[in-house]
Amino acid sequence: MITVFNRRELLCTFDMKKQAEVRDILWKYDISYEVRVSDRADVFVGGRMTANDTLTVPEHQTEYLIYVKKEDYDRAMFLVNRNIEG
Repeated sequence: MITVFNRRELLCTFDMKKQAEVRDILWKYDISYEVRVSDRADVFVGGRMTANDTLTVPEHQTEYLIYVKKEDYDRAMFLVNRNIEG
């Protein structure tokens, strides 16, 4: 089980295709992972949108965070870097 105490962030991206590719790699090599998805469109500061207003770029509204266990991080990073181009 992945908890806040035994996990490490593997990837942070706004690209749905890239997060799907990374998840496929982790699944293929039997590495447990957790995905957090957040909608950045409703990030307000003092009732106003911040300077990095994500609403102006629709493809940057959804943020994907992928976590793996700390002990799997090095292997997962190696496999992701080896299997994903660019």
